[in-house]
Amino acid sequence: MKKKALLIEDDRPAGLACVYMLEKQGMDVVHVRRGEDALEAAVRMKPDVILVDIRLAGEMDGYAVIDELKNHPLLAPVPVIIVTNYGLLHDIERGKASGAKEYLVKSDWSIRQIAEKAAAYAEDGKGGD
Repeated sequence: MKKKALLIEDDRPAGLACVYMLEKQGMDVVHVRRGEDALEAAVRMKPDVILVDIRLAGEMDGYAVIDELKNHPLLAPVPVIIVTNYGLLHDIERGKASGAKEYLVKSDWSIRQIAEKAAAYAEDGKGGD
């Protein structure tokens, strides 16, 4: 059975590129652009991994989305990977404290590497460690 990824990314070109790479990893992907849509999409699809940007369209940022996911009984165990342009130390520390499994700064990783990491988390929950 195909693994499922939920991508929460407001930038359309980055989102399309990431969806393409995740699909090349053999995953079914749902892409939402607003934090407000993320929880409903996650409940509906029951993803194996969630990728979330910090800056999102709408009122909710990625941290608010992660809080909602971590407080939802069905979604709390799903591995979350933060994929963002925010690379300052305080951003990284806040991201790691949020309960996310990984904090990936977009400029340090190719989309292919991010998709491979997501697929590994979807497979075993540990990211291939």
